[in-house]
Amino acid sequence: MKVVLITGSSKGIGLGLAKEFLKKDCAVVISARGKEKLDQEVVNLGNDFESDRVMGKTCDMSDFDQVEALWNAAKENLVKLIYGSIMPVFQIEKRCCGNWIQKR
Repeated sequence: MKVVLITGSSKGIGLGLAKEFLKKDCAVVISARGKEKLDQEVVNLGNDFESDRVMGKTCDMSDFDQVEALWNAAKENLVKLIYGSIMPVFQIEKRCCGNWIQKR
């Protein structure tokens, strides 16, 4: 099973993408800064789909430690990352962290 991590996904396009990936039998990790809304959407998605395919973790993408914690929480099964819900899909292990750390 593919696992997709989507940031900014407690509402709008990100949440819509999470639903579409779940319809395609993927597991989904959703992430946002606000815990209350994120937790509610994890429950909602779990009710609409299989709850064992949905995980949520709060993360402020401007805080490297939180990004690293998000990645580590999903790392075992993570296949693809959709950054900010609208960027192209890419494999994070090859591109993300090294370049991001240099720009800090």
